[in-house]
Amino acid sequence: MGNFFDEFDAGPAGANYFDQFDAPEAPKMNAKALEWASQPGVVRKVNAEQEQLHGTPMTTAGDAVASLGSGVLRGAAETAMAPVTVKRMMEGGVDWAMRKGDGLVRTIFGGAPLSDDEWNARLEQSRPAYGVDRAVNSMQDQTRQQMNAGLYAPRTTTGKYADAVGQLIPGAAMMATRAPSLMSGAAQLIGDAVAPGVASEAAGQMTEGTALEPWARAAGAFAGNLGAAGARHYLPSADRAVARAAATVTPQQFQAAQDLQARAAAFGVPLTGPEALSQVTSGATRLPDLLRVVENAPGGGGATGAFFAERPQQVQAAVGRMLDTVAPQDANPITLGPRVAGAAQGALEGVQRDINRQTRPLYQAAEPQIVNNPAMDAATAAPAYTASLQRLRSDRVLGPQYAHLPDNSVAVVDAVTKDMQAQGRTLANSSVAGFNPERAAAYNSGAADARGIARDPAQGGVQAYDDALTQQANLRATQLDPLEQGTLGSLSKAGSTRQAYEAVMPRQPLVGGAQEIGDALTRIIMADPNAPAGGLVRQGLADAFDQAGKRLQGGLNQYAGAGYTKTIGGTDQQRENLRAALGALPSGGASVPSLDNALEILGATGTRAPKGSATAFNSMIQDELSAPGVVGALATGVKTGGLSFLRNAGDAARRAAFGRGLNDLADLFVSPDSVRQIQAIAERGAANPLVQAIMQTGMQAPIVVQNAQ
Repeated sequence: MGNFFDEFDAGPAGANYFDQFDAPEAPKMNAKALEWASQPGVVRKVNAEQEQLHGTPMTTAGDAVASLGSGVLRGAAETAMAPVTVKRMMEGGVDWAMRKGDGLVRTIFGGAPLSDDEWNARLEQSRPAYGVDRAVNSMQDQTRQQMNAGLYAPRTTTGKYADAVGQLIPGAAMMATRAPSLMSGAAQLIGDAVAPGVASEAAGQMTEGTALEPWARAAGAFAGNLGAAGARHYLPSADRAVARAAATVTPQQFQAAQDLQARAAAFGVPLTGPEALSQVTSGATRLPDLLRVVENAPGGGGATGAFFAERPQQVQAAVGRMLDTVAPQDANPITLGPRVAGAAQGALEGVQRDINRQTRPLYQAAEPQIVNNPAMDAATAAPAYTASLQRLRSDRVLGPQYAHLPDNSVAVVDAVTKDMQAQGRTLANSSVAGFNPERAAAYNSGAADARGIARDPAQGGVQAYDDALTQQANLRATQLDPLEQGTLGSLSKAGSTRQAYEAVMPRQPLVGGAQEIGDALTRIIMADPNAPAGGLVRQGLADAFDQAGKRLQGGLNQYAGAGYTKTIGGTDQQRENLRAALGALPSGGASVPSLDNALEILGATGTRAPKGSATAFNSMIQDELSAPGVVGALATGVKTGGLSFLRNAGDAARRAAFGRGLNDLADLFVSPDSVRQIQAIAERGAANPLVQAIMQTGMQAPIVVQNAQ
């Protein structure tokens, strides 16, 4: 079995392809080329056979079309077989090196190098008679024989060029699928197939039939690839500015920005490429500065102006949809706060009732017991105690419950001191009629004295009563007091919807308070399933957006989304509180992902750089307005002897280029796939044409070398 490189042999049958690079000789025609050169009639014979096979003789254009089609088919097959081809080429190179080494050793020791037949026979003996390699190689040879027999063969020079290009199209098409757009993909396909194909065929025809043909074809393909890579590497001025501004963006950040831009479009607030990239890179890009120039320079705000003019309505509609996932808008928002406050108070009372249930057995054991101590007599004789005792005995509701118990029983003492504590709290409240701090102090101190005696066994008190009060105090300290002092307690005291929302979502939240907020809303909903907790949260979020979206002197606020994000989620703790509140609502936290997505997108709208100083832009406008008209240019030209014509022409060309660059950037930035296009520009700017040409030629080498047959 011959070596793969024998296909390109420049000498006797069986010689290795690399033999052609031995001792320098004049280039020799290979056997195939020699046969064709010595038999001029063979060309006419082959053409006649082709015409008999395919019908009437083809025109140059027809030959080119047919050759291009057959080249594509051959190229697809060769591309699929490229791994086998590369492997066989490498094996041939190794065989050639081994043969030359063996011949050198034999020559040094006075022996004669093996002949081609002897060397090939030795190789055959060293290889297994059967195996995967032989089977694969045989299949490749048969495939090529079938293609040679069945595919159309070029008849004209133009057809040969078309065939060479066609063979490179399948591989180029695979690479073009990674292009950011259809147009750029088509341009890449042309650069990767047409340029190297034409250059390779031209070099091949110049050296056709010589030992240099394979290398000439490879060199031609490299030259074509280098030219195409160089053309792609060249960037217009607008693209160069984009490439410099995005030079520090990583592939991962580009991917994150593409995802953000896609989510923003689905959310209903499309983002420009600079906004998306600035958001994911935390401002580590100069693209927003480019966008600012495009927006404000004369003639540059067409596409961007229309794009941003729609943003206020887009943000308003998107925020409304997001809020609807929290709860529907309540028809009477003024009642939300008081209704939630009532539910919060009910939740606190429920906790108090639970504490009472836990301590009730101890109270029941202590209530009938009597407190016998002269000190107790003195405490109960105090005016404040006497007044509360009289109220208890005369009360139509409570009086009958204690009628069977003496005044010095634990039950009566406990009830009287509760009344004294209540009187003390009321008289100490300056907002209540009858405010009297002195009387409040008398009630509070009297209650404390009476209870202290009643619970102290050393003073004739009852141990069970002390145990009941101790347990209740502990439960209040651990279960009730934190709730009364926290979000739930603040909600229970809210007198308006605004106060209630401020209790849930404070503008200056305490770090670590998210769990408390979620717990408060959960308790309210458990205490009263009809309490509008979700409606309260939605109302507060809606009110915040209404304030953030205030109109400006220049019209609608295009930064309302960014301002809203800062108001409701400007700090990490605010966002944590929001997540906790939403997670506690009846929706079960379904609105949390929607909120996180909204905050990220709306926050990205704030990365758009403001106009800042208008000095530079005013200068641009003044230059634009002061440009001379036709008559003025003619008059000035006469005065300056024609020099002004050159200067004005240069200025006009510069303004035209600047305007084209602005329009190109505007269209690029507002495109739905802006991030992807910016990434392609950045990659082109960072690419090395030489490296690209070498890699592309390496992938095409199996096909290019095969064309040398």
